[in-house]
Amino acid sequence: MLTTPPPSFPPSPVIPVKTGTQSAVQAHGEEGVGAVRGPPFIRVREVNLVAEDFTRYANDPVGFVTDVLGDAGTPYSKQAEMLDALVHHRRVSVVGANGSGKDWVAARAMLWWLETRPEAKALTVGPTQRQVDEIVWQEMREAYAAAADVLSGRMFRSAYRIDEQRFALGFSTDNPLNIQGFHSDQLLVVVTEAHAMPQLHMDAIKRLQPDRLLLVGNALSRDGEFYASHHTKRNLYHRIAISAFDTPNFTGEDGGKRGMITPEYVEEYALDYGLDHPLYAASVLAQFPDSLEDSLIGREAVESAMARGEGEEPSPPTPLPEGEGCQTSVVPAEAGR
Repeated sequence: MLTTPPPSFPPSPVIPVKTGTQSAVQAHGEEGVGAVRGPPFIRVREVNLVAEDFTRYANDPVGFVTDVLGDAGTPYSKQAEMLDALVHHRRVSVVGANGSGKDWVAARAMLWWLETRPEAKALTVGPTQRQVDEIVWQEMREAYAAAADVLSGRMFRSAYRIDEQRFALGFSTDNPLNIQGFHSDQLLVVVTEAHAMPQLHMDAIKRLQPDRLLLVGNALSRDGEFYASHHTKRNLYHRIAISAFDTPNFTGEDGGKRGMITPEYVEEYALDYGLDHPLYAASVLAQFPDSLEDSLIGREAVESAMARGEGEEPSPPTPLPEGEGCQTSVVPAEAGR
């Protein structure tokens, strides 16, 4: 079922916010920024009743993240590339290594979008509510907490509300018909774990006609919209790939970053699977392998057949092992964190 906050956005327990004002900390103790307690809808305390005008950052998301949200971290070069892409492209698809900071960007992009546009709406949709609440929206809550005294809205567990026309929601649903009714000329939709999002859900998202569509995921599935966005539909998407070797703990950028993929992790993955294994290609190099272990037909064979054009006799598919049915590749929603 669709999980969204009630329209009235009722008050609820407060997340401690590091605001620089003594009263906010004294009222809630020293638990630290972003601590979450209480029922599902959790409000962050507002300190400043007069929010700043951030419209000057409408075409400068990197500036907004750095100048306004900078206490919660600044983007490295690939993250800045993701943010800049949203200025110039309606559809952006990012495939990345595990721990490359994709959801970090997605969360901050939503705050940038809402705070710099007068009628903006934003949605985060994922295959599981856990991914939405505990990954993307946790990042968003932490970013908000760093600038709660200047931002315009109220933060809930998986909702951010400025007013009746400007808000963000995060949810998952098992019914694509629930993904409807969110219309705005300034709609941003973020799909997290896009490699695990069913195509019917993706079709419903596209029917919303978002002004910007951001897909973030891993190279773990060889069917669906995310895979197509880097292959057969690549002309419709601006594509970005982030290998482990593009990230700060390998390049030395910003002196490295805690919480991101490390050389030790990559070495372990190479020893576990081998450098030629599809999971190494997907999880470390951010490359869609020719075939995964549960795939039926390799990507190269499919694209070669498509390139031959209509009117030619296709080659027969590779026979299935005896006793197996015709199932498409399925990747668990919890894979590829």
